[in-house]
Amino acid sequence: MSTIVKFPSYVSKEKCLVELWKYTKAVGFGRLHGHQKVSLDDAKNALDNSLMYVDYFHGKPIKTYFSKYPNLDSRLYDRNEPDGPGSMQKIANMFAGKNEDIKPVGVTKQLSKEDGEKLFKSSTLNVRSFDTSDSLFKFLEEQTQQTQQSKTSGKYHKVEKFDRVMLTDEWIKKAKNLKIPYTTDWFMVLDVNHQTYSLMGSMGGKISNIDLNLSGVIKKNLGI
Repeated sequence: MSTIVKFPSYVSKEKCLVELWKYTKAVGFGRLHGHQKVSLDDAKNALDNSLMYVDYFHGKPIKTYFSKYPNLDSRLYDRNEPDGPGSMQKIANMFAGKNEDIKPVGVTKQLSKEDGEKLFKSSTLNVRSFDTSDSLFKFLEEQTQQTQQSKTSGKYHKVEKFDRVMLTDEWIKKAKNLKIPYTTDWFMVLDVNHQTYSLMGSMGGKISNIDLNLSGVIKKNLGI
């Protein structure tokens, strides 16, 4: 069975991306953001900054190359979509004026403080150990206070796996040069070892093998 879906030629890439976002759900930490409707400008920025591959778009998995649009490979998108295989094809059919039994998901429901803590703890059980009295907000506050002296910048922010951090202006420029989207948004710390770590953008893209003792990379540590 072919996984290639052809969209009508009169539908722009941006419009297609907005509709794909509308009909799929946020997963994992994506549920913590994406509480507003997306626009065609949002979609254009995502496509311009991603070299035509959109991994996540405002908290939702798209997992699709747009380089050969209007032809898209539906395999990875359909895997995450609530209606399963054939979901992308149904969206294309709707553009073509056909009736399809598929309902939009829309914006991500904003989590309450309690639900945010549940998601936070369930997603990090295998990463860190907690006392049951720990809260997400207490933990974030403690993490942002964990700094030590650096030779050049005055402060070096301690990082651990899955911390969310904001980059300095210099590293924002480096991330832009690597075509990483939303460079002024948070990055997630990954692949931490005794010498290096990596940073993944909030909507995809990665900077690898950063010296763990290098100062001037992180402007603020938001914690998990």
